[in-house]
Amino acid sequence: MIIIGLHDLIYPTHFIHTKDVESLRALQASSQASPQINPKGSLLEQIAWFDFHDDGELVLCSYAKANGIDFAIRVRDVVEFLSGAYFLPKYLLVDSSPKVYQTLADEYLLDSKVLCVISGSSQIEECALQGIDGVVFAHLLQLES
Repeated sequence: MIIIGLHDLIYPTHFIHTKDVESLRALQASSQASPQINPKGSLLEQIAWFDFHDDGELVLCSYAKANGIDFAIRVRDVVEFLSGAYFLPKYLLVDSSPKVYQTLADEYLLDSKVLCVISGSSQIEECALQGIDGVVFAHLLQLES
């Protein structure tokens, strides 16, 4: 199980909220020029993320896929989930009903991992017992909860 945000040395990841192609280009350039290191000395994986519904023309999805950028898409429903999966994001972020999405990911053999957005460590066990690929703490996405 992927657990992002419980400890700096476990899946050290920096999520960068992205709203335009320029931000994706900047992220791509900076990660190629100088990889980020966290305070504990581990290499930080940089993941661009955005809400699927904010990418109405699918420009961000298309650009990230075409340029091999590691990215995550936050989805609100099954249609967004399945549509977003086409672009091969590293992660599909879900806020609720993670088992529904995990079942779809398993059924359709999606390459993307399903991450449930959580607010506390008490939710890790629940997701683990449901067989969810992983969790990410909301604060890493700059979300309230």
